[in-house]
Amino acid sequence: MSIMKLFGMGNASKVSSAEVWPDDTERYYGLENVGGGYCNSILQALYFCKPFRDCVTNYPYGPIPALLREGASGSEVATDTTADHTATTTAAALNAPSPSTIQPGSAASQQSTADATRNPSANGQGDDASSGTLRRPEALNHGLFAELQNLFWKINQQKRQSGVMTPGQFVSKVRKDNELFRGTMHQDAHEFLIYILNTVAENVLDYEKECHEQQTKTASHAGDNGSSTDDVHKGWAGYFGGTRASTADASSVASSSSASSASASSSPPTTTWVHRLFEGVLTNETKCLTCETVTNRDECFLDLSIDIEQHSSVTSCLRQFSTSEMLCYKNKFFCDTCCALQEAEKRMKIKRLPKVLALHLKRFKYQERVQRYIKLSYRVVGPHHGHYVCIIKSADQWLLFDDDCVQIISEDDIPRYFGGLSQNGSGYLLFYQVAAEDKLAHV
Repeated sequence: MSIMKLFGMGNASKVSSAEVWPDDTERYYGLENVGGGYCNSILQALYFCKPFRDCVTNYPYGPIPALLREGASGSEVATDTTADHTATTTAAALNAPSPSTIQPGSAASQQSTADATRNPSANGQGDDASSGTLRRPEALNHGLFAELQNLFWKINQQKRQSGVMTPGQFVSKVRKDNELFRGTMHQDAHEFLIYILNTVAENVLDYEKECHEQQTKTASHAGDNGSSTDDVHKGWAGYFGGTRASTADASSVASSSSASSASASSSPPTTTWVHRLFEGVLTNETKCLTCETVTNRDECFLDLSIDIEQHSSVTSCLRQFSTSEMLCYKNKFFCDTCCALQEAEKRMKIKRLPKVLALHLKRFKYQERVQRYIKLSYRVVGPHHGHYVCIIKSADQWLLFDDDCVQIISEDDIPRYFGGLSQNGSGYLLFYQVAAEDKLAHV
């Protein structure tokens, strides 16, 4: 059984009496709303997903996080991190009273942020890596990854433990590159999450390919001259140069009597640390009900979108995700063994979980009667208010991030975010992070 820790998105109605931040090594910064609550909530969720933050801040010259080092997964079991969403269409949520909050922003903290922006060494772009200041190659300076890295660097470099940050440059880059996010309309946090992950992966992969081409050319010249190439390829580039499954790269056919299988694969693309963190593998299993041949097809995913039911849990939703369905009548399956359309049984199974599992709760369902999507405010135990907020668990203490407001909340408030009550939030995105066995004794 998986052991989980949770962080998510929601709305709180009371504040913990604690006045001390839970972890004196962390920075708890609110974000000014310049790009929408959906943007801020995802940025907070990703920042407090420590493996992702470490990868962003350290790449490509800093230390590789232990979670991603080769062989690290052998002694791991699953634990939890979560992110959730608040409804965008519920009037009762829009009119919900605002909780009392701690306003961490001050003139001093704003000045500190401005100083970090002006000082290259403060935001991680200094030249001396040995002094603890990270560097970034020119080839990485022009993509969305660079702006995300700048934002995380600025937060990490703040002397004050709490304050307010303006993600203006990051939001400007997003709007410049993607017209979907240019307007002031409220956008979907799930779409924004996938956009960030895909774009960061593309930026990293482009850099990796450039490094590989440069290394190949340098190695060729070095070979001609009889010199060494040991110093050619420093940093992370090439460390995750393995392969990843594609949506059609692995297929197998197995007989139920012999349980034998055959697989064929095509050339896969190169992995990045984004894939190492968020990518899992699903197996699409189809069983012919005539000859009982089982066909398996592997598919990669960065997140799982799961249907929800009233008064259910994340566990039950995942079980429902793997429930079998019949392929019959007009939806019959073409069996290669029978060489004909046959009735079949189909189901999706999770073959390999990622190190960070992102779950998307499908809270909108199309109703034929009204010919539009309606919101499902079902209560789903596992982690509506008119916009997105983010709840983080840091050092066994829960915190609510609502744009530039940051507040400590009680663990007793967490069930309020499961959904089902019109005046409270409903979880939308959940993140679960793998944990090492040696930490389970403390869970």
